[in-house]
Amino acid sequence: MAKVAATARGFVGVEGAPHEIVVGVSAFIEEVRAGRREEPRSQDVRLGLGVLWGEQLRAQVGWRWVHLTYPDGFASYALVPDDRAFACFPLNRLPEALRRDGANTSAHVFESIRTGSLPARHANAYLVIG
Repeated sequence: MAKVAATARGFVGVEGAPHEIVVGVSAFIEEVRAGRREEPRSQDVRLGLGVLWGEQLRAQVGWRWVHLTYPDGFASYALVPDDRAFACFPLNRLPEALRRDGANTSAHVFESIRTGSLPARHANAYLVIG
């Protein structure tokens, strides 16, 4: 994960505190969506955007990476708090945000988690955020 995060960081050209990196990733996504930058073709960069974003969340609020599998067959890496009340899937969400359909909520989701502006907590619920 560290390698693809570093690849994405270099591709996007962001440095700084977690919030600044998240804002930079979000701005990069908006530039791609607006056609001002090319969408990254490299799978390492596409996944790296999610890892880079996720690492900022981990550093800022202490959520940890886990591999979740759901009964419908969906499986992916997610970030979760210690009580497992929520789950966030940046490896899926950030590459999806590069497309013009839907909204780029990456910075908003980060800020909501950082400030604790989330729905009611229920331990082990894995409520999907983002």
